[in-house]
Amino acid sequence: MSLTWLGHTATHHPRLPQNWQSYDTIVGCRVAQHDPSRMWLKLKDEGKRLILDLDDDYFHLDPSNTRACEVWDRDMLGRLAHNMGIADLVTCCSEPLAAVLRDYAPDVRVIPN
Repeated sequence: MSLTWLGHTATHHPRLPQNWQSYDTIVGCRVAQHDPSRMWLKLKDEGKRLILDLDDDYFHLDPSNTRACEVWDRDMLGRLAHNMGIADLVTCCSEPLAAVLRDYAPDVRVIPN
Protein backbone atom coordinates (compact mmCIF):
# COMPACT_ATOMS: atom_id res chain seq x y z
CA MET A 1 0.00 0.00 0.00
CA SER A 2 2.81 2.43 0.88
CA LEU A 3 4.49 1.89 -2.49
CA THR A 4 1.21 2.64 -4.25
CA TRP A 5 0.91 5.87 -2.25
CA LEU A 6 4.37 6.79 -3.53
CA GLY A 7 3.27 6.28 -7.14
CA HIS A 8 4.63 2.76 -7.72
CA THR A 9 2.75 -0.19 -9.12
CA ALA A 10 3.32 -3.01 -6.66
CA THR A 11 2.01 -6.52 -6.19
CA HIS A 12 2.87 -9.47 -3.99
CA HIS A 13 2.78 -13.20 -4.51
CA PRO A 14 4.05 -16.22 -2.60
CA ARG A 15 5.80 -17.22 -5.85
CA LEU A 16 7.22 -15.20 -8.71
CA PRO A 17 4.28 -14.28 -10.98
CA GLN A 18 4.13 -15.34 -14.63
CA ASN A 19 4.58 -11.76 -15.84
CA TRP A 20 7.79 -11.16 -13.85
CA GLN A 21 9.49 -9.78 -16.97
CA SER A 22 7.39 -6.62 -16.68
CA TYR A 23 8.78 -5.79 -13.21
CA ASP A 24 11.88 -3.67 -12.72
CA THR A 25 12.37 -4.57 -9.04
CA ILE A 26 11.89 -7.91 -7.29
CA VAL A 27 11.79 -8.29 -3.51
CA GLY A 28 12.53 -11.78 -2.26
CA CYS A 29 12.38 -13.27 1.24
CA ARG A 30 14.73 -16.07 2.35
CA VAL A 31 15.81 -16.93 -1.21
CA ALA A 32 18.01 -19.97 -0.56
CA GLN A 33 16.51 -23.12 -2.08
CA HIS A 34 17.89 -24.50 -5.38
CA ASP A 35 15.24 -23.40 -7.87
CA PRO A 36 14.56 -19.96 -6.36
CA SER A 37 18.33 -19.36 -6.25
CA ARG A 38 18.65 -20.19 -9.95
CA MET A 39 15.79 -17.80 -10.69
CA TRP A 40 17.40 -15.10 -8.50
CA LEU A 41 20.52 -15.30 -10.66
CA LYS A 42 18.43 -15.24 -13.84
CA LEU A 43 16.61 -12.14 -12.59
CA LYS A 44 19.98 -10.48 -11.96
CA ASP A 45 21.16 -11.45 -15.45
CA GLU A 46 17.94 -9.93 -16.84
CA GLY A 47 18.88 -6.62 -15.21
CA LYS A 48 16.24 -6.64 -12.48
CA ARG A 49 16.87 -4.71 -9.27
CA LEU A 50 16.93 -7.33 -6.51
CA ILE A 51 16.07 -6.70 -2.87
CA LEU A 52 16.41 -9.50 -0.36
CA ASP A 53 14.48 -9.08 2.90
CA LEU A 54 15.45 -11.09 5.98
CA ASP A 55 14.02 -10.94 9.50
CA ASP A 56 16.08 -13.74 11.05
CA ASP A 57 19.75 -14.63 11.51
CA TYR A 58 20.05 -18.00 9.77
CA PHE A 59 23.83 -17.95 10.21
CA HIS A 60 23.64 -18.27 14.02
CA LEU A 61 20.81 -20.65 14.79
CA ASP A 62 20.31 -21.99 18.29
CA PRO A 63 21.45 -25.65 18.18
CA SER A 64 18.38 -26.64 20.20
CA ASN A 65 16.26 -25.70 17.18
CA THR A 66 17.12 -28.97 15.45
CA ARG A 67 14.62 -28.62 12.60
CA ALA A 68 15.91 -25.17 11.62
CA CYS A 69 19.48 -26.46 11.79
CA GLU A 70 18.55 -29.34 9.47
CA VAL A 71 16.88 -27.03 6.94
CA TRP A 72 19.50 -24.28 7.10
CA ASP A 73 22.46 -26.56 6.43
CA ARG A 74 25.79 -25.50 4.91
CA ASP A 75 24.46 -25.67 1.32
CA MET A 76 21.35 -23.63 2.10
CA LEU A 77 23.39 -21.01 3.95
CA GLY A 78 25.87 -20.89 1.07
CA ARG A 79 23.08 -20.18 -1.40
CA LEU A 80 21.60 -17.53 0.91
CA ALA A 81 24.99 -15.83 1.27
CA HIS A 82 25.50 -15.91 -2.51
CA ASN A 83 22.04 -14.50 -3.15
CA MET A 84 22.64 -11.74 -0.63
CA GLY A 85 25.89 -10.93 -2.39
CA ILE A 86 24.25 -10.45 -5.78
CA ALA A 87 21.26 -8.54 -4.40
CA ASP A 88 21.26 -4.80 -4.99
CA LEU A 89 20.01 -4.30 -1.46
CA VAL A 90 19.40 -6.43 1.62
CA THR A 91 16.85 -5.22 4.15
CA CYS A 92 16.28 -6.42 7.69
CA CYS A 93 14.42 -5.42 10.84
CA SER A 94 17.19 -4.49 13.30
CA GLU A 95 20.70 -3.12 13.54
CA PRO A 96 22.10 -6.24 15.32
CA LEU A 97 20.84 -8.39 12.43
CA ALA A 98 22.21 -5.89 9.90
CA ALA A 99 25.64 -6.20 11.53
CA VAL A 100 25.60 -9.95 10.82
CA LEU A 101 24.23 -9.60 7.29
CA ARG A 102 26.86 -7.02 6.31
CA ASP A 103 29.37 -9.88 6.30
CA TYR A 104 27.54 -11.22 3.25
CA ALA A 105 26.11 -8.21 1.42
CA PRO A 106 27.59 -4.83 0.49
CA ASP A 107 24.39 -2.82 1.08
CA VAL A 108 22.25 -3.73 4.12
CA ARG A 109 19.62 -1.35 5.44
CA VAL A 110 17.40 -1.53 8.48
CA ILE A 111 13.65 -1.12 8.08
CA PRO A 112 12.20 -1.57 11.57
CA ASN A 113 9.04 -3.66 11.92
